[in-house]
Amino acid sequence: MRLVRRIGSMLLGGSTLGALALGALTLTASPARAFPPVLLCGPTLLWYCTGPSGPKYLFSGTVCEMRIFERRTGTSCVPYTG
Repeated sequence: MRLVRRIGSMLLGGSTLGALALGALTLTASPARAFPPVLLCGPTLLWYCTGPSGPKYLFSGTVCEMRIFERRTGTSCVPYTG
């Protein structure tokens, strides 16, 4: 009976050490990866946009929608202050 307990404790201790070693190896072997920040589009605002040839527009949309609008139309937009 003592032999069985001794073998059991050795196996249990060995498996715990094995799991710790495997965890440490996994953490050190994989490089840390950073993800780009998520752009928060925010609330809908009124934007004052000026076109390349001079026309002015009022545009209503979020920051993300405004940037898409700027790229498509070639305008430059700033928040409308009234």
